[in-house]
Amino acid sequence: HRVQRPLPAPHAMVVEVSVGKVDERLVKAVPSPFLSIRVGETRRQSPLQENEVYRFPAVVGDLFKVDLFARVGTIRVPLKCDGDVEVKIPNGLKGSTGDDSYSITLGVSGVDQKMSGMPTFGATGRITRHKAALHAKMYLDEHAVQQTLQAIIQILLNDRPDQPYDYMID
Repeated sequence: HRVQRPLPAPHAMVVEVSVGKVDERLVKAVPSPFLSIRVGETRRQSPLQENEVYRFPAVVGDLFKVDLFARVGTIRVPLKCDGDVEVKIPNGLKGSTGDDSYSITLGVSGVDQKMSGMPTFGATGRITRHKAALHAKMYLDEHAVQQTLQAIIQILLNDRPDQPYDYMID
């Protein structure tokens, strides 16, 4: 049972879709379900949780798409592998014997950001928030900014100087 809210007028800044009560039968039948909602060209997905709010850019139209996925299995794969890697994902579905697994071959390679065709912050044109966040993270990681800031804050908290900004600059 879902509460329907009218979509905002086309001049609105965002569309919000919130998850209300989730049917208990679904929770029992599908372990760790994922919800995927698409409004226009934007998709948001995450583990299904009550009270979760998804925000989308406003679009012209009166429909949005909702998909519900069951997690079949999960495995973590090191990013440092290069080339094709065969991944065996344990079957996490109810009733599996534990010996079951699914095999997927993935091609993994490091790609220079400048050569990948991905837009950079100086590029013209629209960039999604997700892509902007990925680019920001790649930039911060490339220059070890987060680790440096964490070290500065740790030193600052240990020494607790009276003039923290002057201390950080020195």
